[in-house]
Parts: sequence; structure tokens; C-alpha cells
Amino acid sequence: MRRALILAAMLLLGGCGLERWISGGKSNAIPPSPLVQFKPTITIRRLWSVNTGAGAGSKYLTLMPAAKHGILFVSDHKGHVGAYAASSGKRLWHTNLKAPLTGATGYGAGMVLVGTVKGQVMALNAADGKRLWMAQLSSEVLAPPAATTGMVLVQTIDGKLSALSAKDGGVLWVQHHTLPSLMLYASSRPLIDRGRVLSGFANGYVYAANLINGAPLWETRIARPHGSDAIKRLVDVDAWPIERSGVVYAASYEGNAVAMRARSGRVLWSTPVSTYRNLALGHNSLFVSDARSDVIALDRVTGTVVWKQTALTGRKISAPAVIGNEVVVGDYAGYVHWLARTSGAFVARDRIGDSPIRAQPLVARVGSAEVLFVLNQGGQLTALSPSS
Repeated sequence: MRRALILAAMLLLGGCGLERWISGGKSNAIPPSPLVQFKPTITIRRLWSVNTGAGAGSKYLTLMPAAKHGILFVSDHKGHVGAYAASSGKRLWHTNLKAPLTGATGYGAGMVLVGTVKGQVMALNAADGKRLWMAQLSSEVLAPPAATTGMVLVQTIDGKLSALSAKDGGVLWVQHHTLPSLMLYASSRPLIDRGRVLSGFANGYVYAANLINGAPLWETRIARPHGSDAIKRLVDVDAWPIERSGVVYAASYEGNAVAMRARSGRVLWSTPVSTYRNLALGHNSLFVSDARSDVIALDRVTGTVVWKQTALTGRKISAPAVIGNEVVVGDYAGYVHWLARTSGAFVARDRIGDSPIRAQPLVARVGSAEVLFVLNQGGQLTALSPSS
């Protein structure tokens, strides 16, 4: 299992580098597109920028921050966790857990939640960073835990979904899912929705379970392995499922983006897309950063392609975020690209450093305005605001 995960990480780092490693052939990794020239139509204000620690460093981790009540929670791969005021970037508290962290930061039920390389989940008091409890699970935690009143949901890289007591971390129930021998070094975050928990797995399925006892409710396959090539048979559902108005949106690698009924798992539409990054919803569109680093807008109702921006191909872009009338992605060279939500045209570009941006930009409200927060792999957290 560990060998498969490491190999799959090579795929993400080097485009089609894993295919070359397996076959011994010439790499067909997509070279990064040069930056296109355009006339900016909006102005990006840099509100503040702070160093939050070591970030992910050279490790292939995606340490996305969490936000709640005007506070940002950020962790790094060395075990440092901090809270920062969203309005100013001022650090409010800092904790050194002295354990290598692997998963993005989660928040819920007044707790900050992080996962370690050894399969531990640690819960901190969101008010002061003091550790509340630690739970030992079966494998690495790559996605942030999700929390609701009385319960914390955690997915581990070995295909298990665990429900823990929010009080002390005790195990309430565990679901087991059979996974393929080769998969991407990533995992989906559980989605808590009206008494259900939904999550995607490396076998191409999205599963729904009863939140209280873990009993299966439905399962929907959104991708099937195809072809004889090992890479093309990867069908991981690593994008975190998102819900809006009773519809769940999910996507897979070498598979599809789909819309499903949250109550039944019935597929409303399915569109061929290959991605391992998170999705974003904005107005009437679902936005996807695909495996080639093209940005795609799909109609939320029909799944048809509204537009596709191919000028970022090969630039290893982040998952998209939607703020106002713009869609935003970061790239491997530290650039933040702003696209028009309705057309995909470039409207602005900023660079917040030379460290890659892998984490999905985070949009949070500060006062009456929405602000975009970007965390790069070097641990630099920057607050950006667009203006016409």
C-alpha cells in the first residue's frame, strides 16, 4: 500500500512522471504554458501577508487553512498550528504539536482538527490552541476532518471512514472500503449533510452513510477503470464533495464530474472530467481545475461545458475558488490568476512569492466584504481583495 501511494504521488508531482517510471519510456509530462499577456480589468489589493511557519515545504501535501468567525487556522508539516485574525493577519495563538502533520486543517464544534503521518487525529481548542484529545487511527489523514455537534468524521488513506466522539476522540463507528492497489496520494474530505455523511474513495465510488451509526444509505459509482495502462485505470474520487440545495457535486480522476441527489445518490448528470483537485460552486456554474491544469466551468443544472480556459495548461494549478465575479487559481510558480466567472477570460494576475500554490484559495467574509486567502507551500498566508 505504501509503495502504491508513493508512486502515485510521483504522478501528481510530475504530470505523467509515474507512467514513465512504470514503463521505462519517455516522459510525456505536459510542459507549463507561458504566461499570457492581457490587459487587467480589475485591481487586486494585498491587504496583508504573514509567514505562518514551514508550510508543506518540499513534501507533497496540500495544507489548506480553515476559517471561522473571522479567524484563520493554519498548520504546517512540522506540527505547528496557529490562529490568525482574518482582518489583519495578527497571530492570536500558536501551538507546536511536535508531530508531522499531513492533512489540511479542519474546524468544527469549537475545535481545530489536524491529522498526522502516523494516523493520529488531534483536536485543539479553537479559542486558545490547547490540545483537547488525540485519537489513533489506522493510516495517514490527508484530508481535514469534518465535525458536527458531538462527532468528528475522518477519512484515512487506507479506505476507512471513522466517526469519533467530539468529547474525547473515542471511536463511535468505522466504515471499511476496498481500494485498488495503486491510487493517488490524496483523499476526500467527508461531507456532513442532514444526518448523512458522504465521501469519495479511490475505487471510483461516492458513499453515503447514516451519520449516527455508519449504516450504508447508498453508493454511486462515478468512474470506472478503463484501458490497460496503470495510470489510466486510476479513478480516485479525491475532490471533496460539496452540496447545494439537495444536490451533491463530486468528481474523479480519469472519470467524471457528476451531480447527484443527496438523498438517494441518483445521478442527475455526468460529464467527462479528470481531476484530483477540489471543486467550487459559483452562481450557476461548477468550476473544475482538471488534471491538465485547464479551468472548466460546467452548468450546474445540465453539466454542459460553459467555458474552458486552456492558457494555464501544465502550470500545476490549485483547485479553484469563487469570489464575487471572479474564479481564482494559484500555480506552481506562485502566481494567482483571476478569471472572469462568466467567460474564463483573464482579468488580473498577482504573484505572492515563488513558492508553489497547491492549496485551494479560501474565501471568507471579513466585515461586509469577501476576502481571498492564499497559502503557499512555503507557509506564506496572503489576504487579497479585488476591486473594479
